[in-house]
Formats: sequence, structure tokens, C-alpha cells
Amino acid sequence: MGMKCIQFMLFVVNFMFVIVGTLLLTLASTILLAYSDLETFIEIHYFQPAQILVAVGVIIILVSFFGCIAAIKQSTLLVNVYALFLLLLLILEISAAITTFIASDAIYNIIDENMNKTMMDYTHSHHAKIAWDFTQDRLHCCGIHSALNWAPLNVDGPEITDLHNNLYTVPHSCCKDWRCEEVHYFGCLNVVTDYVVGIGLILIYITITVEFAQCLGLIFACMLSKTIRRVKTQEEMERQQFRHTFYNQLISGRRQEQNSNLSSSDA
Repeated sequence: MGMKCIQFMLFVVNFMFVIVGTLLLTLASTILLAYSDLETFIEIHYFQPAQILVAVGVIIILVSFFGCIAAIKQSTLLVNVYALFLLLLLILEISAAITTFIASDAIYNIIDENMNKTMMDYTHSHHAKIAWDFTQDRLHCCGIHSALNWAPLNVDGPEITDLHNNLYTVPHSCCKDWRCEEVHYFGCLNVVTDYVVGIGLILIYITITVEFAQCLGLIFACMLSKTIRRVKTQEEMERQQFRHTFYNQLISGRRQEQNSNLSSSDA
């Protein structure tokens, strides 16, 4: 495969990287915002994979421009540095995917523990109240396992009855509409867990897609580096051959001139 063809393919891959990097930056930032809405119920380290992907998105865009410069300059060193950057990015992305996968196993228990803590603080903590009201209103759920979790707390809100016709109150955020004729009975624990795990899966799928594109870039970078070395070696050999031929012709010409001068002297 010729150098021009490999250069073109590398340009195409880098153009894809710019698009992928921009999408990755946008999606990872959106996921960070989604996590921040639930930060009361999840640990801070769950933000790390998305934060890594935000950084990776920025680096991918910068590396893409560096790759184009390396291809234009036809520098083996620059192309190898570009390939090294891609390899380091692959390692970062794999670590983000592994962290997300491992964290998903413990997320249910962590959310359960934090929900129990913050529910007890609902009536006297503004932060806990905002977190619960936002979650229940946005995700259409109520309580931890069900609306019954609010029964012992006597919160300010509409009264509903349990299966034994006992009255208890729930926050207004449990209501299905502004008239509050009905409330959500399903708990928020499973809903929030599924939401966070779903976001984690999106992160993993995004990472796999980006890694596939980067593998293509890595392959083309290695091919271009090899081609540049081969072409430069061939050009150097041709230059040496030209110098050798020129030197031989020069010596041969001088010898002929000397022989001609000797023949003229003898005559």
C-alpha cells in the first residue's frame, strides 16, 4: 500500500476522531450532569469514569490534529508519538470501562444505604429534601422500596392509606400530578439503581466504540510509520547510488581525459 493511500486513510480516521472526540465530550458531560442530579445517593468515585472520558474526548481532538501534522510532515518520529498517544488513550478508556463495570456490582447497596440516611433527614435537612423531591418527581417513584417508607416520618404532604386503611403522609413530590389524586407507590431504589447502571452501560458502549476507532488509527499509524521508513530508506539508497554512479562517471571521464592527453604527448 502506497504512502499517499495510507496518508489519506489516516486523515479519514483522524477526521472520525474529531467527530468521535466531540461526541464523547458531549455525552460524557451530559452523563456527569445526570450523575450530579443524584450525587446525594451515589458515591463521588462513580463520577470518575465519566470525568476520564471528558478528558479523553478533549485529548482525542488534540491528538487528531497532531496525527494530521505527523502525516503531512511524513515524520517517523511524529507518527510513532501519535501512535503512542493513541495507545495511552486506549489504556485510559479501558481503565474507565473496568472501573464502571466493577462499580456497578456495589451500586445497589450504596444507594440503599444513602437513601436510608437521607430519608431520616428529610424533615430537617434542606439538601436531603431537595434530593428526594427531585428524584421522586423526575423518576416517578416514592420512598425507598415503596411509599410506605414515608409512614413513620410524618412528613408534610398529602395523606394516603395503606392496605390496612391506616393513614400516613408522603411528600408532594410523590404525587402523579398537581391535584395529587394519585401517588407513585413504586420505590426509588430500583429505579435509581437501574438509571445509574444504565448510564454505566452507555459509558462502556461508548468506550468500546471509541476504542475500535482508535485501533484503526493505531494500525494506520504503524503502517504509515513503516512506509515512511521504507520510502526514506529507498530514497537514501537511490541517492547513494546516484552519488556512486556520478563519482564513477567523473573518475572515468578524468581517466579518459588523461589517456587522451598522454596519447597527444606521445604523438
